[in-house]
Amino acid sequence: MATTFILGEGGPQWGPPSTRSTTVHKISGTMAPQMRSQDPSLSLTSAFTGLALAGSLFGLAKIPGLGVGWSNVLVPLGGIGLMIVHREALIPLLKKYRTLVILTMALGLWGLIAACAGWDPVHSLRWLIKAGGWTLVFVGAATASHDENHSRALLRTLWLFLILLALGGVMESVLPDHPLL
Repeated sequence: MATTFILGEGGPQWGPPSTRSTTVHKISGTMAPQMRSQDPSLSLTSAFTGLALAGSLFGLAKIPGLGVGWSNVLVPLGGIGLMIVHREALIPLLKKYRTLVILTMALGLWGLIAACAGWDPVHSLRWLIKAGGWTLVFVGAATASHDENHSRALLRTLWLFLILLALGGVMESVLPDHPLL
């Protein structure tokens, strides 16, 4: 196996060739890792994270004609989208945290049994399905955060969402009788 010189965060090192090649930028002379063509898009990570976060705002709004809440559709779609975009990291993540996955599935099964045996099974099942949607978002965010750049994209999207939410709260207190608020 060939050994190559690697310039990493901890300084120069000798080791096996990395999966990403490092090139020198022609104008600035800085070294930057090149993204492979199969690397997931940062904008898709942000878009699906934003979709799940936006879905959380529309908890009571219903989709016309279907009678299903927007949050019950957008939140799981955001989680599923994150898992699809980062599908290469999904199986290794599930293998790494096998015990946690088994416990989560057992908790979901227990919730299903409790929902069916409860006083209002229909209402309980609806809440169980909503919790399952957030579980998908959690798994999707965990798979997206396997890479430092995608972790930053997740955090940027979350911070932007929180800032917009805070600005909406300020606008609501400044203009309490505005028709849009």
